[in-house]
Parts: sequence; C-alpha cells; structure tokens
Amino acid sequence: MESTLHFFTFPDHSTFNEKLMQDIEFRGDEMFQKTNLKCIMTSHTMHHLSDNFALLANFAIEQGEKLLGEKLYIETLWGAVYHYGDFALCHNHASGGCKIAFCYFVDMPSGCSPLIFPNAQKPWLPPRFAITPEAGTIVMWPSDFDHYVPPHPIHQKRVVIAGNLTIEEQEVIIYDSKRKTT
Repeated sequence: MESTLHFFTFPDHSTFNEKLMQDIEFRGDEMFQKTNLKCIMTSHTMHHLSDNFALLANFAIEQGEKLLGEKLYIETLWGAVYHYGDFALCHNHASGGCKIAFCYFVDMPSGCSPLIFPNAQKPWLPPRFAITPEAGTIVMWPSDFDHYVPPHPIHQKRVVIAGNLTIEEQEVIIYDSKRKTT
C-alpha cells in the first residue's frame, strides 16, 4: 500500500448509516475514555455483535484487499460518537500486525472536526492531510500514520466507525455486556 490515503464510498449509505447509528446508540460507551478516543466508544468487536457492522467490515476488507493484493481480516472495529469538546489523541494503529487502518464517516454535520494526519517528521509544518468528513465515505491509510481529531467544535454529534485490517485471522474472544440471557 502506498503511503497515502484512499477514499471509497459505501453504496446506498443513507439508510445504512441510520442502522449503524442505532447499533452504536444501543451499545453506548463501553470504553469509558480509556483509549486514545476521548468520546463515547463501543466495543472493539462490533463486527461480531452487529450485522450492520459486519456488512461494513466486509466492505472494508474488499477495498483493503484491492489495495494490498492479499487476504485481509478485521482485527478490530468500533463505533465512536463525538459530542461538543470530545477529541482523539494523536495515535496510530501499527501495533498488533495491523496493515491498514480506516475510518467510515456515519454522521457528519457541517462544521464537525476534521481527521488530521500531522507531519510526523516536521510537526511545525501544516498537516500532511486534513480530511473534512463526508457521510458514507471510508478513508483507508497505512496503519503507521499518526492521526488525531481536534476538539469537536459544534453541538451536533460526529459519528464514525473505525477499524483495523490485518493479514492474520484473529481469534475471537467477545465479552458482550448487552447480551440478553434467558
């Protein structure tokens, strides 16, 4: 994968995005701001907990395999909701064998925070990329790219789904706090 960003549009995303937002709302905050994301964040295993997330995972895998030319698997997949003032610390996804990181933009009101890729070698320069999010778009990048989300400046929520693709199939261990028991 070349050292740049790749953009794809999920087909018929309007209705699909509504379903994704319902799934995220149902799960709620399962990470309690203990990650680089300082916002509401679901479990990292949403592709096993939601059919809608599984569809998005398959789309991401398909696009990633076209980019890399090899078989890929979802390592992790989660939803995030940014309210006013929420943000993501500068981080990357290079650990754990991840090859491609991605972000799918679900609900992006006008004026929401961009996705920023700073110039890691020369941080005093403008960022390498500053992405103005558009609903229905998935952006993919090499997992070692640092990125962050500045504090969300508006009172409408910014909803994304992010994930990691790896060349190794993952062992699945799921704790489902929302599972209904009989």
